[in-house]
Amino acid sequence: MTDPLRAARRRLEPHLAPGEELLWAGQPDPRARFRKVDAVFVPFCQTIAAGVGLLWFGAVVLVFLTQGRFLFLPLLWLPFVVIAAYMVWGRFTVKRIAAENTAYGITDRGVLSVTLSPRRRVRRVEAASLRNVHRIVEPERRETLRFGDVKPYQALLDHSGVDALLPEGLAGPVAFHDLKDAEEPLRVVRELITATQDL
Repeated sequence: MTDPLRAARRRLEPHLAPGEELLWAGQPDPRARFRKVDAVFVPFCQTIAAGVGLLWFGAVVLVFLTQGRFLFLPLLWLPFVVIAAYMVWGRFTVKRIAAENTAYGITDRGVLSVTLSPRRRVRRVEAASLRNVHRIVEPERRETLRFGDVKPYQALLDHSGVDALLPEGLAGPVAFHDLKDAEEPLRVVRELITATQDL
């Protein structure tokens, strides 16, 4: 067993129920950066960031030229500049940190996703609830397995780096993101669904 798989198993084991057997373990590739939706999301965020930055700079210059001093008002734009910078650059750092600290598992009782940082999140779908399993091919030859249907806003924010800021209720269904090859976990999940339906 390779070191990344050993690390994934170590992250998952504390979250297994007594007697629960781990059938497959894996983790996302932390080098994966972009998703299909980033073709729209990145330029949109850069446009917003540039607009906010220009407005902020214009407000500072206008106040300085008209009143000859720096007032508190331009500082009110600072949170917007920080948010815009996060949307353009920071979210990719958060996504990488999350990928390095995430483990995926398929057990004899369901699927499990454990993220320890930047926000601790343990998500599970029981085998009896596994219905719709979607295999999605992403850029950079990565694949995603999504266990359930997703709402449009969830598809936009899911695994974007922004999702780390969302409350649990707004997050999309459990998904295994940025897998190098989804064939093996997909086979194991299908066998689990078949075995559960036969009971």
